[in-house]
Amino acid sequence: MKTKTMKAIILGLCTLVTSCSKTTDEEINESQTPITEKIFAFKYADNGTSSVVQLNPNNGSEIKTIVNLGNQYLRIAKYYSTTDEILGEINENNTKKFYRIKVSDGTVSKYNYNGYDDFVIGGNKLYAFKYNNSNNSIVELNPTNGTEMTTLKSVGSNYLKNFVFSQNTNTIICENNTIKSLYKINATNGNTESFNYFGYDHLTISKNGQLYGFKYTTNNNQIVELNTSNGNEVKTIKSIGNKYLKNMFYLNSTNEIIGDLVDSSIHNYFKCKVSDGVSNENSFGKYDYFIF
Repeated sequence: MKTKTMKAIILGLCTLVTSCSKTTDEEINESQTPITEKIFAFKYADNGTSSVVQLNPNNGSEIKTIVNLGNQYLRIAKYYSTTDEILGEINENNTKKFYRIKVSDGTVSKYNYNGYDDFVIGGNKLYAFKYNNSNNSIVELNPTNGTEMTTLKSVGSNYLKNFVFSQNTNTIICENNTIKSLYKINATNGNTESFNYFGYDHLTISKNGQLYGFKYTTNNNQIVELNTSNGNEVKTIKSIGNKYLKNMFYLNSTNEIIGDLVDSSIHNYFKCKVSDGVSNENSFGKYDYFIF
C-alpha cells in the first residue's frame, strides 16, 4: 500500500510540474506575440514609379508591396481599419479621384470627387479639411466613394493642419495655422475650443488620449508630450538635436513614437519609448510618408 501511495504522490507532483511548465511556456510565447498594428508607406521612386508598401513596425523593413501605382502620386492617404483599406487621393489628368486600395490583394477602386487638403479617421468615420478660401470647413465623407455627407464645422478663413483624432473624447484635434492655436472639434456636435500654443510640425495621439508633438527649434528639436485639454507642454520625451523627424506617429502596441528620422540625406527608422525616452534607429528606404 505504501508503495502505491508513494507512486500516486510522485505522479501527482510530475503532473503539477508539467502543468506549471506549460503555463510558463504559454506566457513566454504570449510575450513574444508579433505586433499586429499595420504600417504602410507611400514610395515615389526617382524614375516616376510609385507604390504603396507595408512595413515591419519593429524595424521599418519592407514586408511586401501592396500596389504599384505607376506614375500616379497618392496624397493624404490613411489606413481605414474598418475595411482593411487605404484611402487616398490621386489627381488623374487634372481630375481628382478618391482611391480605395484593398490591403489583402491591392485591388483599387476609384471615384470622382471634390478633393481635400487632408483626411482624418475617427472610429469608422472619415473626415476631411475642405479649403475654400474664406469658407473653409471640416466635412464628413462617405468612406466608400468620398462623397460629402455633412459639414461638421465651418471655420471661415482659418487654415487647419496636423489632424489627429481622440477616441476617448470623440474629438478632432488639430492646429489652426492662421493664428497658431490648438483647435478641438467635437465630432458629435461640431462644438469647438481654441487655445493659444507654441505650434508643432507634427502631432500624434495614443488610443488612450496622450498627445505628442514634434517641436522644431533649428538645433534642439524635441518630441514633447502635450496637455490634450489645452496644448500646453507637459514634458520633453526626447531631444534629437538638429535632426528632423518626419511622419511621426504613435505605435500603441509598444507605447513608442515612430518616425522617419532625417539627418541631411540619411533616413533612419526611428523608435522612441515614451516612458523613458530610450530610442533606437535602423537604416531603411526613402519614403514620401507613412500611412497609418
